[in-house]
Amino acid sequence: MGSSKDARYREIVARMRCHAEAEAADFVARQAEARERAERRATARAEAEARAAIERERAVGRAV
Repeated sequence: MGSSKDARYREIVARMRCHAEAEAADFVARQAEARERAERRATARAEAEARAAIERERAVGRAV
């Protein structure tokens, strides 16, 4: 009877370990996706700022 409990315990531990590994992999993937989104936002922000600077320069040129 004891070996049956031991086997069940090992099965539970194996399932928990598998679940923890899956959670860790998911966390790493979500972090990578968040970094990619942040990089895209930063790039878009820099492009928008560059376009705004060009428009300001054009506006100053037209006002002269």
